[in-house]
Amino acid sequence: MNIIVSFIISLSLTGFYLLTINRFMRTFFYGKKNTTYRYILWSVYYLLQMFFAITDIFSLLPILLLNVVFVFGISIVSYQGSVKKHCFFSLMICTVWMLVEIIINLLFNMCGLQGGELQTAGSVISKLCMYIIAVIIQHSIKGRTCQEISLRYVIVIIMVPAVSIYLMYHIFMIAMLYVEYHIFAVVSSLFLLLLNFVIFEVYDWMGRGAELLKKNQLYEQQLELCRRQAEEREAYNRGLRRTQHDIKSHFVALLGMVEAEDMDNAVAYIRSLIDGSAGHSEMEISHSGNIVIDSLINYRYALAKKEGIDFFAEIVIPSILPFESNHLAIVLGNLLENALEACREISDGKRYIAIEVYYVKKALMITVKNTCKEKRSRNKEGRFITTKKDVSNHGLGLSSVELAVNSYQGEVVAESEEGIFKVSVIMYEK
Repeated sequence: MNIIVSFIISLSLTGFYLLTINRFMRTFFYGKKNTTYRYILWSVYYLLQMFFAITDIFSLLPILLLNVVFVFGISIVSYQGSVKKHCFFSLMICTVWMLVEIIINLLFNMCGLQGGELQTAGSVISKLCMYIIAVIIQHSIKGRTCQEISLRYVIVIIMVPAVSIYLMYHIFMIAMLYVEYHIFAVVSSLFLLLLNFVIFEVYDWMGRGAELLKKNQLYEQQLELCRRQAEEREAYNRGLRRTQHDIKSHFVALLGMVEAEDMDNAVAYIRSLIDGSAGHSEMEISHSGNIVIDSLINYRYALAKKEGIDFFAEIVIPSILPFESNHLAIVLGNLLENALEACREISDGKRYIAIEVYYVKKALMITVKNTCKEKRSRNKEGRFITTKKDVSNHGLGLSSVELAVNSYQGEVVAESEEGIFKVSVIMYEK
């Protein structure tokens, strides 16, 4: 293989090596630093790797130590984190990388394969393997939600690196036997590396797109809940203004009776008012004094009564809570809406919803139980799967609840057993 071809492949492989190192750093560290030193160190490290690729002056140990030092320096000036974490990362990544290259070379030697072309093949394959490991670790540690990506796309993405390694090996085998295929082997390997890089970037892009779509759907649902809450609060205020207006009319009537010294009619009028206003409206079940919670529960209570669903509530909270109204609306609105939907799926038998809300020791505890179908399935993440056909627009209720509860270091626990679905929520005062 001539000097120019060797130089080109060294340039390309070194660049791919630095891209892989950077991907590992983005996986293990947060808080990127935009300093001039990081660009200088990256440039120097690139030149150092080129020097290692072209010459054979150093043995494995000095190369390993220099790699550890430079990776440590680049990571500490590029990303936030403790010195101990940067040091551990540098030792781990450089040691593992060298072990992967040694293992691949040993496998080639065990198969009786030697030569400069196969050494190049081993370098290409080891870098591709490390890049795949970086992608896998990144998606595992970061917890990226890519479940919306179609299965056929995932299969294609998995097959691309496996097929690439297979092709690289055989291409370099052919190049070892036929000199005229050297340039073809180099160009093909670089093209396959580029293809894998693009494929995994597309995979990341698709994952981010799916996650963004899900968040947008959650925000739309939250806006809808907030709109409903605003309507319910406006209805409550209209009722309050109507009551104030009626009270004024009653006082005017009583004043006239008192001025006319018609005490018997005044007393009878007062008694009729007491009897007529005793208790609360039959369409209300929550009277805590907290407008948000009362309006949300009473609204769903009225819907449940109209549909023949039994509704029980035990609300023991103060009128003012240290939680944002929009978060309360999201949590209670989603839980009660899900409970109503579950009861509507049952055509016969007893249907009921029971809600308990307590505020104890700066913690808000909400429990919602309702009847549901006998069997509720879970996905791979342990979440309950919606029974709606339109999966993309449904099944987001509990996710939306979790987002709101996480703002208060709380917890959401969902259980399903023998036709009863139960969700328990706890939120702590900030």
